[in-house]
Amino acid sequence: AWAATESYLETGPTTKVIITRGLVRQGRLMDLTGVLDRSSTANIEETIGDVEASTQTELQVVITHDISYQRYNPKRFATLLFNDWGIGPGQGKNNGVLILVVLDQRRVEIEIGEGLNPYMDAEWCTQILQREAVPSFRLGYYGRGVDNTVSAVAARLQDIDHQLIAPSRRRRRPNQQSIIRPVDQLLILSCVVGFAGIWINDLLRPMLDQECTNCGSNQWKVSTNPRTGETGWITLVAATEQRPGKKRRTCQCRVCGNTDFREIVIPQYDGYTVTSGGTRSYFYDNDRSSSDSSSGGGGGSSSGGGGGASW
Repeated sequence: AWAATESYLETGPTTKVIITRGLVRQGRLMDLTGVLDRSSTANIEETIGDVEASTQTELQVVITHDISYQRYNPKRFATLLFNDWGIGPGQGKNNGVLILVVLDQRRVEIEIGEGLNPYMDAEWCTQILQREAVPSFRLGYYGRGVDNTVSAVAARLQDIDHQLIAPSRRRRRPNQQSIIRPVDQLLILSCVVGFAGIWINDLLRPMLDQECTNCGSNQWKVSTNPRTGETGWITLVAATEQRPGKKRRTCQCRVCGNTDFREIVIPQYDGYTVTSGGTRSYFYDNDRSSSDSSSGGGGGSSSGGGGGASW
């Protein structure tokens, strides 16, 4: 089973610590539950080896009891894990695949690299899982279900690589015309412009939009903290990978000159990096480069493509 502990991934002078996933990539087939029999394990590993050699892909399988300590559902977890590990080649094909099985939620996901989006959409992935995995999983034959799914995905990857499958494209039907009347189009355009104006006005307003405690005005300018002499945001409580933080800025009322403060929450970080000198640098998931290959991957990335099924 997984432990919600820190996983240290050595990358030269910097050590990456992934707190949110807490899992180091170890081999293409990671059965963390022991549900696979020896025969299925051998078949799956052979299939993965063959398809990787012939298509330059990376096909990863992870089977776990649960992800209850995570903040994500299986689909979101699969996307983050895929990008954490950089599954598949990052340049050109970007054709990596992750098959994630979560036993306690009775859920299986196929996560794909962006290069496969036109060939393995949600409908195809879900149909494959419902046909190859779900019937066996319902009977407790996990080895058979995973083996069948890996074989189907491998066959698809080979067909794509041999250009036997054309990419899917969403096209408007030849006789399909807009059913929105000109007057309705004008009304929609007016609404869009109006909402855009509200959004821009809100964007350009000072960040401190609360009322002055002295005169009730909401016209502010960023000021210097009279006690510390600092300007801008001041961190009161630093955020970490385990808790959110808090920061404050000082603003002065343009009408009466009163000084007030604004405090906001700093979101909890997803993890951090540690240099050889011991310096920590925290990050959020969307701060990390999709080309990171520190977990043994080729730098592949997923935009959330693929599909899932329950049993």
